Parts: sequence; C-alpha cells; structure tokens
Amino acid sequence: MRNYKQETKKAYETYPGAFDEYFAQSFQKYVLPIAEDFLRHLHPHSKILDLGSGPGYAAEYFKQHGHEVTCIDISEEMVKIAERKGLKARVMDMEKLTLPHRSFDGIFANASLLHIPKERMPGVIQGVVNILKTNGFFHMSVKKGDGERMYENPKYPGAKRFFANYQLDELQKLFEPHFTIIKVVERNIENRFFFLNLLARLK
Repeated sequence: MRNYKQETKKAYETYPGAFDEYFAQSFQKYVLPIAEDFLRHLHPHSKILDLGSGPGYAAEYFKQHGHEVTCIDISEEMVKIAERKGLKARVMDMEKLTLPHRSFDGIFANASLLHIPKERMPGVIQGVVNILKTNGFFHMSVKKGDGERMYENPKYPGAKRFFANYQLDELQKLFEPHFTIIKVVERNIENRFFFLNLLARLK
C-alpha cells in the first residue's frame, strides 16, 4: 500500500480519455440526482470546491447553475480536461489542501475520497473542515463494503487504483465529531456494487 497514491494517479494519467468517457456516462446515470440535491442546500452563487474532480462533470453542472466552482485533482491529465471545459482547475493532493481557511460554501467529493487509506481519512476530513464555512455543506460518496486494497479493472490493463470501502457506522464515526449528517443514500451501481452517498453540514 506504500505506493497507493502514485499508482492511483498513474491509472488516471494512463487512460485519461477512457476515464473521461466513463465519468461522462456515470454523471448522467448516477451522479446528476445527487448533484441536484446538493445544490438545493446552497444559496445562489455559492463557492463550491469539487474535491477530486476528475474531468469536472459535476463542476461543469454547478457552474452552469451560476455557482463559482474550483476543481482540484491529483492527476494533471484530469485537470487538463477540466480546464478545456472552461473550469477553474488546479493540481492538488487531497491530503495536502492548500486553500484559504473557511472559503467554500460547499464541498463536493464524489467517488474521490475512496482513494484515501482509512488511517489517513481523519486528516483529510480535518482539511475539509478547515476550508469549509461554518454551516457549509459537504457531500461524499464511497463504495459500501469492507477493507481496502489495490484493484486493477480489466478495462484499464496495467493500471491499479487504491480503494477503501466503508460501512455506514464507519462514516458516522468519522464525520459526526465535525458534521451534522443530513442524509445517507445508498445507490445500486450497475447491479454490481453499492455506493453510500453522504450529505452533511459543518457544525
């Protein structure tokens, strides 16, 4: 697990076009209702951070609805694709957030924090707390399950990515010290696995 970050980044750098196409389809099929619900909790013209944005489909949707959006991702190739969409995007490690204190009304982390080892999640959550405004809203989604491992999808040969799976009680223990959990929605993806989608408000 020592090289989890480098290997995961390498996967997205190796197959940027394929991941862009997959995330486009995934956004329309699964993420759009979550993004719509997220915006219902924000004021018009809010400042939103798309945390681990990939090619920026959620960010593009938020921008189209009048919000000021910043994308960050560890992959230079994903950031380039987001920039070509006209999005404000920069390369940044989610474990080392260097963004202004209390600067965002909402943070959207869809299928991105699942690439963080569980032992490192408290530090990442503290980083989110530092840059989110009081009473700001946070969304995240992770695969439901147990354990963590490197995984190679046959669609992307030679590219391994790190995944951490969670049960609901694990997420509650992580977030309840800092957040009021508003809802957790479980979604079936492609009849193969489930995602836990958590929406919370910073205390």
